[in-house]
This record gives sequence, structure tokens and C-alpha cells, in this order.
Amino acid sequence: MRSAVTAVLEIGHSMRYGGRVGSITGVLFSHLALTALARMMLLRKEINKSPGFASIQSWLPVVASVLAAGTLLFVVRKTAANGPSTKT
Repeated sequence: MRSAVTAVLEIGHSMRYGGRVGSITGVLFSHLALTALARMMLLRKEINKSPGFASIQSWLPVVASVLAAGTLLFVVRKTAANGPSTKT
């Protein structure tokens, strides 16, 4: 967790055009919140006890990480394409 926050802060600070640390950090914490919500929903519906779910359960963290990285990459590219930030 600490390395994810550190990486996001570094990406936000090192971006061209002034960077937008807040929006990139927000993406990280939004994904963490959605992951927690999804896990609560899975446990509430007791999907984790079904035999079919056991086969995909090991791949869920990988899929979630890839989706989070893709969203973060999208935000970084969109922010860099918008040009310099006028806010100080």
C-alpha cells in the first residue's frame, strides 16, 4: 500500500506541465474503495462459497491491478494532453 501511494505521488509530481497529484491520487483511492465495496458485496452474497468462483478467485487481484493501472495510465495521458495547469 505504501509503495502504491509513493508511486502515484511520484507520477503526479514528475508529470510534464505541472502535474496533477490530486487527480492521480484520487484515482488510486477510488480504486481501493471500489475494491473494498466489491469484496463486501461478494461476501454478503456468499459468492465466495460457490465452487465455480474458486477457479477465478486467484485471478481477481491480477484483473483489478490491470484495470487500476489502465485507468491510471488514462488519467496521466489525459492530464498531460490538457497542457499546463493554470492553478498554483
